[in-house]
Amino acid sequence: MLRNEPDANLRVIPLFVVDSLGAGVAGISWSAGDLKLCKYGDAWASATNLPTEPTGGPAGSYELALAVGETNTLGPLFYSVEHAGIQTIASAVLIDYGASPFALNEANVDLRVLALFLIDSLGAGVGGITFASGDAKKIKAGDGSWSNLTNLPVEITGGVDGCYTLQLEQAELDIAGVLGYQVTTASTRDFIDAITVTNPPALYRMRAFDAGLSRMVYWNANSIDTLGAQYVGPGPLSGSVVFRRLG
Repeated sequence: MLRNEPDANLRVIPLFVVDSLGAGVAGISWSAGDLKLCKYGDAWASATNLPTEPTGGPAGSYELALAVGETNTLGPLFYSVEHAGIQTIASAVLIDYGASPFALNEANVDLRVLALFLIDSLGAGVGGITFASGDAKKIKAGDGSWSNLTNLPVEITGGVDGCYTLQLEQAELDIAGVLGYQVTTASTRDFIDAITVTNPPALYRMRAFDAGLSRMVYWNANSIDTLGAQYVGPGPLSGSVVFRRLG
């Protein structure tokens, strides 16, 4: 999902809500606080909107429309769904600036963060884990063995149990291709997944006036970024134009 996504249709998160037996639950009367969001580095907060239920589909189908301001971030945007009679949902979407959030040698730390959901043998989220060296490992394309990641997961507290982030170092994204990672602890199921490290080209050098800095600023973008979605400074911006085309 794009940072500060202007298109409302592209800010919609599909939800499938089930009960303890796995059956879809229709006709839920949602209340404020049932849906919460957590931007990377921020605290949990109630979502602006409540889910809506499309008609004519399977029971349990809902849509959550995010507000523009809720996409004003970079990295994982966690969301949770809690309501009486349903299984808790905890997940995340990645907010970026139109390119891969895991680009080759990515310099922006917010775009090197993985979202983890650690559960026990019964599928319940596990909070309060004390991680040890070796709990988080990686394997790069072309490697013949797993090795320890530099950092350990960090818990996102104040919301549902089991939500963690794992920050990759720039040097761990130094080879384009698949990067596998795993997190193993004594109290949780093994978490194993992979990302693709890409090498997107920067096509444009953008220029604008940053009111927060009171000066002209420049940034590279892989598209004509007049909204400043790929700009990481304080803003707000005005007069965004293409300064020159790169390459």
